[in-house]
Amino acid sequence: MCGICFICGPDEDGYFKQGSNDPVRADGLTDELLRNRGPDVSRRHFLTLREGLQGCMQGCVLHLRGQLTPQPVTDDDGNALLWNGEIFGGIPVEKEENDTEILFKALTGCSSEAELLSTLQAVKGPWGFIFWQASKKILWFGRDVFGRRSLLWHLPSCPQDHLILSSVALGDERFSEIPSVGIFSLDFSCPAGTTEKSPPSLTLYPWQDCVWPGTTSLVAKTEQARLEEILFSKHPCSIPVSINHSGFLTSWIPSMNPSIPSDGLQTEVESSLDKRKIEKCFQLQDGRDCTEKSSESCPEQVLADIMKANSDLDRLSDELINKLEEAVRTRVCNIPEDFHTENNGGNLPPEVTVSKAKVAILFSGGLDSSVLAALADRCVPPEEPIDLLNVAFELPARKSKPQQAKKPPKKTKAERAANRKQKEHERNQAVQCNVEQDDGSGERLEKETSASNCYIPNDLCSNRNEDPGVLCQFSSVSVHDDMSGVSSVGAGDVCVAPEQTIRPESRRSVPEGVINSCAGADKKLETHSSAVVAGCETGYSDTGKVPSQSSFDVPDRQTGRLAFSELNPRRRWNFIEIDVTQSELLQLRQDHIRRLIYPLQTVLDDSIGCAVWFASRGHGRLASDQGQPICSRARVLLCGMAADEQFAGYSRHRATFNKFGWEGLVKELQEEMWRISARNLGRDDRIITDHGKESRFPFLDEMFTRFVSNIPVHQRADLLLPRGIGEKVLLRIAAQKLGLIKTSCQPKRAIQFGSRIAKLDNSKEKGSDVCGRLS
Repeated sequence: MCGICFICGPDEDGYFKQGSNDPVRADGLTDELLRNRGPDVSRRHFLTLREGLQGCMQGCVLHLRGQLTPQPVTDDDGNALLWNGEIFGGIPVEKEENDTEILFKALTGCSSEAELLSTLQAVKGPWGFIFWQASKKILWFGRDVFGRRSLLWHLPSCPQDHLILSSVALGDERFSEIPSVGIFSLDFSCPAGTTEKSPPSLTLYPWQDCVWPGTTSLVAKTEQARLEEILFSKHPCSIPVSINHSGFLTSWIPSMNPSIPSDGLQTEVESSLDKRKIEKCFQLQDGRDCTEKSSESCPEQVLADIMKANSDLDRLSDELINKLEEAVRTRVCNIPEDFHTENNGGNLPPEVTVSKAKVAILFSGGLDSSVLAALADRCVPPEEPIDLLNVAFELPARKSKPQQAKKPPKKTKAERAANRKQKEHERNQAVQCNVEQDDGSGERLEKETSASNCYIPNDLCSNRNEDPGVLCQFSSVSVHDDMSGVSSVGAGDVCVAPEQTIRPESRRSVPEGVINSCAGADKKLETHSSAVVAGCETGYSDTGKVPSQSSFDVPDRQTGRLAFSELNPRRRWNFIEIDVTQSELLQLRQDHIRRLIYPLQTVLDDSIGCAVWFASRGHGRLASDQGQPICSRARVLLCGMAADEQFAGYSRHRATFNKFGWEGLVKELQEEMWRISARNLGRDDRIITDHGKESRFPFLDEMFTRFVSNIPVHQRADLLLPRGIGEKVLLRIAAQKLGLIKTSCQPKRAIQFGSRIAKLDNSKEKGSDVCGRLS
């Protein structure tokens, strides 16, 4: 991983003088955003592109492979490479080798344009690169087809302006994201008919069948006028541009399997299930209790029934686990030690523990991140810890509202008459009782007849500091599974008579499988189990008491704890609770984060970008160690992005299916994969790598995406089934096989809602609106 930058322009002001401490205006190459991406080593290299036109390359390296190698890598022939990526396949790289050096040797050994393009398109893994081919005076650059690494450009609007390619925006220049539609080349040679003052020509070599992000227009069929409009729409540019039509790069995004159910609607899964169970599951999806009466229709059981009834899904889920596990293994092995953990992590306070984990997971407790955690447990050596990063934003204080009693049902005329007669009888009895019990002192013992109050004798009051005989309102209930007698209560609690005791099946408790999931764990993990159970999704502990609600007890915190409790108890998991106050969010967004989100500027980019930045920073408290402050310095962060795009996890997919059927859903998922590069991955790379860490996306592993694309859409998702089951049904079955029973039925919740960051800002904003907070 690197922060890479290339700047070129006229040398009239001496900006590119060899050895200058200030090679570009606004000190762009020493920008902190570039240095943050590569804390291990930095290097500059100066180029003469043509007469009067100079260039400067700089790389800031985050060391993750082989020997530490400064960038740019250069040779005696004048070639230079800036590589911000990982080679996970396609080009052989041994364990002890550095992939930047391997790729540089491969590129410099190419004798033709076609050979160079073939070398780049063979790489499996995320990448962004800048390569100067000295013999041809051509600058090659681009991003992988999924856009997993950020690369921005500032295009010159006039001959005196500078051209800048960079991982992050530098200085005050205007930037836009380089589209992941192919590989670009800038030709600085002077062909016949041109002069030294002519601008370099820009050529695009597109991916096969690639479309422009956000459209269905094929790049290869774009007309010249339209090409300039798309590439230079935000910033006018003086550089001529064209598309090379002589050949296309092989894309790692394969075509979708077009198969749909034979009858055009109903799937084999849906037809094999009991219709009553499905209907009951639809009724229960808002209230997720699995009582004795509905246990056969709870989502977990329905999902298990699907697996038993459909052998194809059973087989495919096994294959999915194997393919995804291999993708995870490739991304978590051979990670070097962090160079910056000495001295307790540098400038951290002495009471803060620095985690020794090399791998961390952005962990909301949702389906995708939990599956990655379970598979990482299989791949990371058992003696190494794994950090689970769970972020929550401070909930605004709620105004307490007085509890209103429910209106009793309207009585019939006969019932009202009987009620009047009963009240008259009770008044007569009360008069007689008061006369008989008057002790002559003028004080009376009141005989309560109201069902809303209960007199607690002194011997049942657990708080001995309270006066005996306290009259308490019904406020909370202490539940006993055996329902025997009256529970021990304190002042303010309820004294419940045996016939009024709440039955176990009616209480929203932590599922038995979750409570027992840590049984047999090592002694050092006992705290892990108790802490998790106390704050599970239901909000109930194993004692039946409702825990106090923290201002950070957001949905992702609750689902995170639940999923945490279903993971392997013999592993050392650092469940790090990252709590962000509103004041901290406002300050760091204004001072720093907005520069990383740029050039994106929507409300959605703001909320997701801020949430991911705080989560990946990894500063929080251990949930299982009495809130011990801890800092995660893991250099590799596994992210669950792109699971929803492949397995129909978004609500818009269900809307598309309801309107256009299976054919519409197949088309929608194909378009999802083509536009994924323009949606968020470049932004997330800028955000996460700002902490000197690298994001890795197992769901976008080239071999895994090819495997998924060959599966018919109706076997990946069955949107005839309820939410929490139908979408991503194949991945949910795989989760159950990995032991994530409750987590397998968690419905999709976006990070901006699960972490509650969206609650802190204007709730009337739309995600697509331009965000004023980023300006």
